[in-house]
Amino acid sequence: FLLIVEEINRANPAGVFGDIFQLLDRNANGESDYAIAVPEDMRLYLQVRVPEFHTNGNMNGSKEFIEEEIRLKKVTEELKIPSNMYIWATMNSADQGVYPMDTAFKRRWSFRYMDIDGGENQIEKYILPLGNTGHKVKWNDMRKAINKVLQNARINEDKFLGPFFIDPDLIDNSDGFVDAFKSKVLLYLIEDAAKTKKEKVFGDSSVTYSVVSKKFDDEGENIFSGIETLSYVDEAD
Repeated sequence: FLLIVEEINRANPAGVFGDIFQLLDRNANGESDYAIAVPEDMRLYLQVRVPEFHTNGNMNGSKEFIEEEIRLKKVTEELKIPSNMYIWATMNSADQGVYPMDTAFKRRWSFRYMDIDGGENQIEKYILPLGNTGHKVKWNDMRKAINKVLQNARINEDKFLGPFFIDPDLIDNSDGFVDAFKSKVLLYLIEDAAKTKKEKVFGDSSVTYSVVSKKFDDEGENIFSGIETLSYVDEAD
């Protein structure tokens, strides 16, 4: 059985898990190291339902019945996560409005870092017109060049642009791509990622979104301070 919790820190994780928090410690077999007492309302429910489901009137002898009764009593009194129960969760600590995870909660999980460039081969075909300059570049090249600007500005990696920051399904045409770039990427940089580093990213600490958006139409990638030289491409490429 697999439980998937997307963006687990959108709420207070320790508070949401409650007593189950203790069950996240697992032994080598994958079962919870420690059990918790089953809440009274759940225990009463199990005492009624579980024996009916398991015994079903098919006990052949007193020894079997007693063993089953003991097992069921234990089931209704303590709770563990079994070895065939998996919990996967995703999180991005850079998102606004999320709750930080405390160390005690974090250490009970095995963490796997998802590469910022993971899946980039799926966006290689997408081309971004650079405003009204007449130049076009691969979206993936532009994304990486912007990330390099953010890195040089000492902005944390979890603020960088992933391959699917702009959903490819939303890109109908060149105009749609430009609109998505301005309304998603530029707005995100101005209001979040580069909010306190505008001078290093855009060369002006007082720049506004409306100014950056208009400048992109006129100057393309040159709105970014110190951006690496990009290779222009034709739509046919």
